[in-house]
Amino acid sequence: GPRASRLGRRRGGDVPPHKNCMLVVENHEDSANALISWLKTRGLRAVHARDSKEALQILEDVVYLDAGFSRVLVDHGLPDGPGSHVAQSFLNEAPSTRVAMMAAHQDLSLTIWTRAHGVPVFEKPILVSQLKRWLDSPLELAMEI
Repeated sequence: GPRASRLGRRRGGDVPPHKNCMLVVENHEDSANALISWLKTRGLRAVHARDSKEALQILEDVVYLDAGFSRVLVDHGLPDGPGSHVAQSFLNEAPSTRVAMMAAHQDLSLTIWTRAHGVPVFEKPILVSQLKRWLDSPLELAMEI
């Protein structure tokens, strides 16, 4: 479809991340709102996507606009498929974006995928201390937390 061709044209280039802007992909409204409010107190603007479809549409838009997020936090348990699919799309299309996952329970396929891609996983409910460590790490080191 048009999405594939538009994204494909940009492959090889990369989207410059907006330093203070983050994408939160989470279908539970309460969790998302709490997280976004907390991020605001840390000086970060957060955009909220409720499912994979919305997150991938946002990715398509930022690639097209040459914009980007410094970090993306994706819930594994999205209503329309595993969050790792969204995370993989960001890794492919916007490699300078730091990606992390959050999961309500350990899942072997998620563990294997995140280890293979160097993506940190936060267990829900997320500990603020863990999230702070990830946010405070320099962008180029954020993969290694």
